[in-house]
Amino acid sequence: MKKILVYPYTYENSLLAFYENSCQLFEIKGFLIDSFSLYVGRDATFYSKDKSNVYVYGVNEISNLIFDGVLVTQIYSDIELENYLKIERFAIENGKKIYVFDEIVNTGIIKNLNSIEILGEREKNLMLDGNFHEIDIPIISIMSTGLSCDKLDVQLLLTDLFTKNGYKTLAIGSNKYSEFFGIKYYPDFMFSKEISLDKKIIMFNNYIYKLLKEDKVDILILSVPGGILRSNNQNPNFFGELAYVISEALLIDINILCVNFTDDLTIEYLEKVREICRIRYNRVAEYINISATASRLKPSENGEEDEIEYINLPYRFVKEHFPKICGTDAHIFCAKYYLGDVPNEENVLLQLTEGIEVL
Repeated sequence: MKKILVYPYTYENSLLAFYENSCQLFEIKGFLIDSFSLYVGRDATFYSKDKSNVYVYGVNEISNLIFDGVLVTQIYSDIELENYLKIERFAIENGKKIYVFDEIVNTGIIKNLNSIEILGEREKNLMLDGNFHEIDIPIISIMSTGLSCDKLDVQLLLTDLFTKNGYKTLAIGSNKYSEFFGIKYYPDFMFSKEISLDKKIIMFNNYIYKLLKEDKVDILILSVPGGILRSNNQNPNFFGELAYVISEALLIDINILCVNFTDDLTIEYLEKVREICRIRYNRVAEYINISATASRLKPSENGEEDEIEYINLPYRFVKEHFPKICGTDAHIFCAKYYLGDVPNEENVLLQLTEGIEVL
């Protein structure tokens, strides 16, 4: 397995250190950031109760590190671009690989395309028969009310739970880091604006049927792209379209809904979003994951609609302020920090595997 560094260090990509033991694509050796950053020298998962022993290094330290390549996850600012060019120059001179996602390539900011390898490409031009098939294995869907709701954390928790109990899973994910953990990306047609909803439903049903014919699995775990409803005009969450396509294409057995953290979460809000899942997506949310990220409205400076700002929360804060909800039959938990009524052998595993024989 190739050893890589990740640039730049962010909360989002720190999950590669958080779940380093589950990473199947690369071995994560460290993170790079601007040499003047306060994060230099810190453990990449310092915000958690469990440290990873994967550290953050300044870009100027790159020549002292042992690695095969660098994963570049974003280039937003002039400083990030300046540091990227240093990394690119070092990589080319020393025979190191640079890995990027296609979203960065599409910006045109990287000029030397010969030095990179693109990750995250979706399956295209699939041969599908166009028929609607019955899918006869248990299916778990992981939906969310918006962004930064830790759907990948839930998917990894469930995959690990079923795998260690002897069940073979097929997981399809909506996070750009999905393939790092052996999770398939959704095929390209799901995001096409030229394909109608009814055709997408049939195509996705046929796609899953084809996958299951090729590989015998016991349980299907789907992290649904986007949200179940529009957050605001700037973040429409696909208007819940993909959640609708998936819920019409397949019969969901368990639905898990992920929401942003708030310490004043009410039973009224929970029952409202659970009811949306039941009416629009054919399955009530039996499990509610409280993410380790809070959201709030940030006043717009140009007079447009307020922006949504996300705040990442450390383990200690989430544990101390984890909401206590009474009057609901939903299992409420936090997957990232393993708090609350977490899915386990006594609830979700037992519910799904009755009648399934482990081979």
